Amino acid sequence: MPTLDHSPAEVIARLLVERGLGTDPDVYGTWPIYDSSEPDLPDQLVTVLDIAGSDDGVDMTSGDHWEHYGVRVFIRARTFSVGYPKAQAIAAQLDGEDGDDAVVDVGSKRYHVKSVHRITEVIPLGKETTVSRRDRFQMDARITIRVLV
Repeated sequence: MPTLDHSPAEVIARLLVERGLGTDPDVYGTWPIYDSSEPDLPDQLVTVLDIAGSDDGVDMTSGDHWEHYGVRVFIRARTFSVGYPKAQAIAAQLDGEDGDDAVVDVGSKRYHVKSVHRITEVIPLGKETTVSRRDRFQMDARITIRVLV
């Protein structure tokens, strides 16, 4: 099985952009979706980070290796009343049938997102302690991704 050329966070960030839940950060649109790092501006954005996943072993019949990668999705907004619905919309997209069996292009590679399993609900993290006082939310998921060759 080919290894991933892009991190799971990059793949899920691209999936969220393709599903219309935000924009590519290079386009300077509303709700930019970043992966691997989060800038201080704009106030309202989504960031997808890689976290620990789980190695589920090898299928004894096919020899396929099964691994569920972990991602954490952060949502940052000016107010709770703006951020919470955005976080719920992202959760619904990850939970829905459209989130499973998706094909996503990242750079020159094509990935098959076979399954998405959210392992937390939307968690309100409260306000940032900085001067901005923006509201933050997070959710975690396990995903199965394959490279399409």
